[in-house]
Amino acid sequence: MVEKKFRLNQIKTIPGGKDPVIMLSEFILKLGFDPASLEVESNEQRTRWMVPLSETEDVEIILDSVKNPQDATIYIGVNICAVPLKKLTEFVVTALELADGLVGAKISIVGRYLVLSSTVPAYSATIDELEYIYKLVLAQKEWFLGVLSDELDIDTV
Repeated sequence: MVEKKFRLNQIKTIPGGKDPVIMLSEFILKLGFDPASLEVESNEQRTRWMVPLSETEDVEIILDSVKNPQDATIYIGVNICAVPLKKLTEFVVTALELADGLVGAKISIVGRYLVLSSTVPAYSATIDELEYIYKLVLAQKEWFLGVLSDELDIDTV
């Protein structure tokens, strides 16, 4: 039996998978929106779409590390509410305690907003997985907002 040897410098890697920008555009189409009509910010490192939920609310979808597909990350997030200055400590402590009940998502404070989000590596993401994460974030937003209001004993956050 003859053994064939390959020189390693002649073997090239061919990146596989789908372009994450195209995949996200298809995902946005699946949600019922034209990606070209949405508010989009794009530069060499990231592309950001704002998908409307209502007249006053958007879901933010970000593709980070656009130029490096192996490190690219997809972020899906939604604002829960503005962080009140009155009773700030009680609000933040309660929000952090409730964050324990989240599944596959996290909360953070971005600017003056409490944000619920989830991330997934772009190289392994599928449109079905993105749809699942999208629905998971939106469902947990409603749960989180309701429980936060109950815990703080206020009508609306």
